[in-house]
Amino acid sequence: MLTTPEEYAGVVSALKDCLSDEVYENNFDLFKASYKLICNCAENLPYPEFYQPWHNLPTTPHP
Repeated sequence: MLTTPEEYAGVVSALKDCLSDEVYENNFDLFKASYKLICNCAENLPYPEFYQPWHNLPTTPHP
């Protein structure tokens, strides 16, 4: 069960590569499960917090 923004962001970062054409063609069940989980993360994160792990941006502390 995911409960923190950090956990959601970690899932996005870990699973985003599972949404490739190759995974779609060779392991549709993995693609579908990853898609559903990433969508859930997107619904529970503010856009900037989703954007960072999706694009592999480093997180920087606020000044």
